[in-house]
Amino acid sequence: MPAQAASTFDLIRAVSQGDSRAIDSAVQRVRDKVRGGRAVPIELQFLTLIGAQVLVRGGHADQARALLADLTAAGSPPPYDVIRMNPLFKGLANDPRARDMVARARTRFELLLSSAMRDQTDDFRDISISPCRICYRP
Repeated sequence: MPAQAASTFDLIRAVSQGDSRAIDSAVQRVRDKVRGGRAVPIELQFLTLIGAQVLVRGGHADQARALLADLTAAGSPPPYDVIRMNPLFKGLANDPRARDMVARARTRFELLLSSAMRDQTDDFRDISISPCRICYRP
């Protein structure tokens, strides 16, 4: 198992067993790692997209919200489209306690979107289309 995924799998295991103490302990270990800056970027993504969803699905929305708040503070907010489209995250996003997380996710989404649009415009700036073929200007 990749080392980056271990904390997410521990969290999944605890939730699947339904042991409240094990869940609390797993969440605390993960949150300590995130807050301490010891989680690598791919681990942050695993926790955001998998770990938090497992917590919500297992009926631990408050712990998922706390984990997502820590992930957001660590610079890894959940993707804005996931917050708005995923039914598991929708309830979390509508909670007033998640206002900062949603705002940061939206800002990141808009930045990525504007960057992608700018790159796409740059790619096509030097292309002209004629009725017969596509010609590139020198």
